[in-house]
Amino acid sequence: MNVATTSDKKTAPHHAESTCSRTLRVGLFKNSALLLACRVSAMLVSLVTVPFVIEKLGLVGYGSWEVLLSVSTITTIFQNALGGTLLWRVSSAYGAGHRKEIRRLPGLGIAITLMVFVVTFPLVFAFRHSLVQLFHIPLELRASALIILPCIVGVTVLGGVNESLAAVLRGSQEAGYASVIQTLAGFMNAGVLLIGLARGTGLWSLLAGYSVAALLTGVGYYLRASYLYGWVDIRPKWPTRQDVLATRRYMGLLSIGSFSSLLRGETDKLVLAGFASPAWVGIYAIAAKMSSVVMESSNFFYNPTIAASGAMNGRGDWEGVKKLYVTMASVFPVAAGLVSVLVLSLYDRLTVFWLGRSVPGIAPILFLIVAGNAIAVILTGSGTSICKGLGRLEIETTYVVTGLILNIILTVTLILTVGAIGTVIASTVSWAIGAVLFIVLLHRRFDLPLMGTYRSVGALVYVAAVVTVARVLIPTYTAGPDRLPALLSALRLGAVLGCIFLLPFIMANAKTLMNQKRLPMLSTARNEGQG
Repeated sequence: MNVATTSDKKTAPHHAESTCSRTLRVGLFKNSALLLACRVSAMLVSLVTVPFVIEKLGLVGYGSWEVLLSVSTITTIFQNALGGTLLWRVSSAYGAGHRKEIRRLPGLGIAITLMVFVVTFPLVFAFRHSLVQLFHIPLELRASALIILPCIVGVTVLGGVNESLAAVLRGSQEAGYASVIQTLAGFMNAGVLLIGLARGTGLWSLLAGYSVAALLTGVGYYLRASYLYGWVDIRPKWPTRQDVLATRRYMGLLSIGSFSSLLRGETDKLVLAGFASPAWVGIYAIAAKMSSVVMESSNFFYNPTIAASGAMNGRGDWEGVKKLYVTMASVFPVAAGLVSVLVLSLYDRLTVFWLGRSVPGIAPILFLIVAGNAIAVILTGSGTSICKGLGRLEIETTYVVTGLILNIILTVTLILTVGAIGTVIASTVSWAIGAVLFIVLLHRRFDLPLMGTYRSVGALVYVAAVVTVARVLIPTYTAGPDRLPALLSALRLGAVLGCIFLLPFIMANAKTLMNQKRLPMLSTARNEGQG
């Protein structure tokens, strides 16, 4: 006769939750590995396309394209909030095993996207002349810009359809596959772009590549989602009253965060165009692409962490969430810190290797952007992703609103005192203050281990120290526009800097593993002694 003990009955649910938690964490890192491979591929494509665009259009032409793209990106505030809200709901439904609900949710996002398009596209079309003049688009590009601007805004807004389908994949622990689809579409974008520029179509080739990539991304997302859940119904569905009540708070708070994030990046470009020239926007865009690898280093883990924490929360596994926070509070600082050290220490060599020439005036903008990105990722990356997975955005919204208000005040003040670059300084300073506020509020609200946060703060200080010493000791690259010497120099110095930066983290993890192995040995010895 088999009789289960009381202890067995109590530990069985805990064991099941631990197994689910481990499975979700393993899935998280699998998705992160796919994201890493895809982003590295996308960066390699960027190495080829951006220099080619600058060569064909010049720095002013490249800056003009970035201005048009920034206007369209600002219209995605609502779209980003929509995608994030659907990701939260899909991940919760996935954790609870509600397949029917997952199949229904994309239709809600598509309906809302179409409503936003009906409002946004005519508005931009009506004011296209004023916008082109406001941002100092050169006369030789204005005729095409007047048509391209509303078209690219329309394509961008309709990208909400793609985001609705992507939420199904990411919320179902398929973020890696979603990234593969997006990367393949990016390859097509680059192919269309290069062919068009080679044939002299100018800005039109950029629009064509952008549109092709958006279409192929949507098709890929739909096919993968249909493979998982049967043919997904993408007909627009009007949100029910229950949908509105369930999502209005989350989506509203997420919209504030999306607006603040866009204000730091895209609005900086528009301010530089309005108060300076598109050439400044071109320099900013180059610096932003170099610094984007800092954010990308966190994106490998960000959406998978949201999905994993949402699924754990859906199963009521709070201990799993706490362990996930400790894990990711160690992963985010190492990834973002290493990339920040390499970019800031070797930017002159990297610029020559990438573009074939140095870019005067890029250093202050690059250092400011990377500093803001590093502070945000290292201090808040793990916390914000888990808060989104839990559906608790109050803390992030508080810090976002604080940073937003500071950003507006500092932008106006610094532009009047130091000029157009004041908008970049304002973004970095306000982001740093907001990040500190976030980690304080996070630990007041949630019972999350402080150890990870202490390590994050220490890692940030360590990054600043390593970069400062590196820039003092490493001479400025002066070999001229020669890509191969610049690459070889960057590889040699990067290997040394990487080892120096990673050494403390490797030693700390090795010590932790040794302690974990020692504990079972001590426990066994005690039991034998008692025996």
